[in-house]
Amino acid sequence: MFCLPACCLLIALPGLRNAEYHPLNEHNRRLASGQFAQLRHGPVHFQLLGPDQGELLVMLHGFSVPSYGFERNAMWLARQGYQMLCFDFYGRGYSARPRTDYTPELLVEQLHELISYLGLRTPFHLLGLSMGGCIAANYTRRYPEQVLSTILLAPLSKRINAGPFRFGKLGRLLCYSWFIPRMPNQQLKEFVDPMGQEDWAYRFIASKNRCTLKAFGMPSTAP
Repeated sequence: MFCLPACCLLIALPGLRNAEYHPLNEHNRRLASGQFAQLRHGPVHFQLLGPDQGELLVMLHGFSVPSYGFERNAMWLARQGYQMLCFDFYGRGYSARPRTDYTPELLVEQLHELISYLGLRTPFHLLGLSMGGCIAANYTRRYPEQVLSTILLAPLSKRINAGPFRFGKLGRLLCYSWFIPRMPNQQLKEFVDPMGQEDWAYRFIASKNRCTLKAFGMPSTAP
């Protein structure tokens, strides 16, 4: 008798704990700061800061943390006179989650289309962190005439060890029920200066979906 409920709970746990399984709708997008651009694969969340006449610097985020990870950097650089563009890649943050293959080419074209949509000047400076470094390098190769400089921070340069994902369905179960839900708090421990980032875990989950906050044992309103 005990085995059946335990098995059901084990099967349901990834769906309850994994933010990626919950839909992102207009209600949740209203929680986001910044603006949205309606591109070919759906709405893209972005923030454009700084003077219009400043040199444009585009910041590309990594795999796990959306564009808000650059918030402090972008605001400081905007005060120095740069025009700053930060946005969420497809499948991350508040941007659309199209049902398609998530390839470097998809994300390169997302940036290219966003630059055109906003009517921004080229060439511009391009900064990529981790996975964003891979996209920055691919963008520079695809559109060299549009890039003034390319800055790579700990760039992803080769296929990485996907940890438990290597072990098929059991690996996915472990990732979505244990590893991924622990990510925001683990990231917070790695900050050089965590002061002022007390809401980091909340924002990480809220950028997925409000209902997911309850699955993570968090309130549905900001702390």
